[in-house]
Amino acid sequence: MTLYFKSPAKSALSTADPGLRPAASALRPAESALRPAASALRPADSALRPAASALRPAESALSTADSALRPAASALRPAESALRPAESALRSAASALPTDVRRGYASPALGENEMGLCPWYGLWPSGYRATVTDERGTTVAEFAIVALIFFIMIFGIIEFGRLLYTHNALADATRRGARYAAMHPGTTAEDITKVQNEVVYGANGTFDDDGNPTSAPLVSGLTRDMVEVTFEGEDMDGDPETPEKTAFGSNLGTASVKIVGYTFNLSIPIVGRPIAMPDYATTLSAESAGAVPSPIPTK
Repeated sequence: MTLYFKSPAKSALSTADPGLRPAASALRPAESALRPAASALRPADSALRPAASALRPAESALSTADSALRPAASALRPAESALRPAESALRSAASALPTDVRRGYASPALGENEMGLCPWYGLWPSGYRATVTDERGTTVAEFAIVALIFFIMIFGIIEFGRLLYTHNALADATRRGARYAAMHPGTTAEDITKVQNEVVYGANGTFDDDGNPTSAPLVSGLTRDMVEVTFEGEDMDGDPETPEKTAFGSNLGTASVKIVGYTFNLSIPIVGRPIAMPDYATTLSAESAGAVPSPIPTK
């Protein structure tokens, strides 16, 4: 004869089993629906396993670094304790400052009792502290940098245009002076001064009774001292054994005008500097302009 004894736990499970079967039946469709998702996630799981293995050395290195830094943190704790009296002294000093020097407001992140140092406000005990995340004033700094480059480019365009104009004006001045010299034969100092005035001041230049100019030069900075005038006669017989040339005159010889030593001031911020311009020269043959020249002596 065999006796069977039911424990209280077994009896409780037997009683709960009929109630759990409907719940298990209800979960079977959800289990069937999740199986494709689980199958789809298996390749991703396999792909992530090498990455996890690769990160394990980094994890070990960080653990080692953490262990190495712990002694340093422990060594800094006495220094922190030693600085606390100084912090309390600073708070007392900040509280004693006048209200027009002390600035600040309560900061939820720092708390009511935090203290900050500000180079333009001094000390304040109520919580504001300047941090690297404060971007106030960056727009002004960026504008200053961009504006500097922008204005250098603008002035550069203007100045190089003015340089090209000056180059053309100097070349035209020598042509104008050589034309005047060829049309007005004469080699005296007064004749040379007239040619120089034509080069520097043009045909419309004005002068006082003493011959001093009363009008501005056509090219800024150009003076008569920079203008060289040369009159050269003509070798009438063409014989190299008698190279003597006749005096310059109508239809005889050439007139040369040259501008030397002119300096252009390049006015560009930061990179501005004086620029030495090259020499400009023009030579023309003498002309009579319809005037009948004197007979050339034969002997």
